Amino acid sequence: VGWHDSVANTVNIQINDGTVDSVSFSAGGRDGTAGFAIGTNGSAAAVFMDGRIAQVLIWKRALSAEEKTYLYNGGNGRLWLPGTRTASGLRQSIALSDNLRGYWLLNEASGTRSDISGQGNNLTDNNTVTGATGPSSILPLASQFTSANSESLSIADNASLSMGAGVRMSVQAWVYIDAKPTNATLTILSKWATGVGLASIYTHACTDIRTPA
Repeated sequence: VGWHDSVANTVNIQINDGTVDSVSFSAGGRDGTAGFAIGTNGSAAAVFMDGRIAQVLIWKRALSAEEKTYLYNGGNGRLWLPGTRTASGLRQSIALSDNLRGYWLLNEASGTRSDISGQGNNLTDNNTVTGATGPSSILPLASQFTSANSESLSIADNASLSMGAGVRMSVQAWVYIDAKPTNATLTILSKWATGVGLASIYTHACTDIRTPA
């Protein structure tokens, strides 16, 4: 999970419900006109992904620690539908619908990836992103990205996905990197424009996943 807290002025990331890595960031969000993409940074010097991604969600708010633990579910992920009441995690499943702007299971074999958040942000398949095995029996399917084929999923900029100054936001995703790159970065997701944007990137220099400030 990665998030920007415009009240605390921090950019944060947490892997596998572990220790939160946080840095100060007071510049605020930049609301560019570029679209949202999974598997590429969308810039002129495009950087793509080699690996699998499943269950990507975006909120215009910061998630609570309880919500992040609920979604992680011991590494198995958590399948829930916005606005539904489930026997397990009743309070969390309802709260997670609050300010939800995009929810993509990425369980399709190919083609358009459906947004089940209710916002209508269905993703276009660029260069045939295929289906693959997901993280668990709860989330059995994922999307497989291959950088050599310039594969990505994307949607044009719109009001529900715009992240301007003073906007709190959170992103959650399951990610499996096929192999550590030796001299490159791999983009997980982005909303990028004119050299600035929001992205989670795996980088060989630090061997980590990060949200750049």
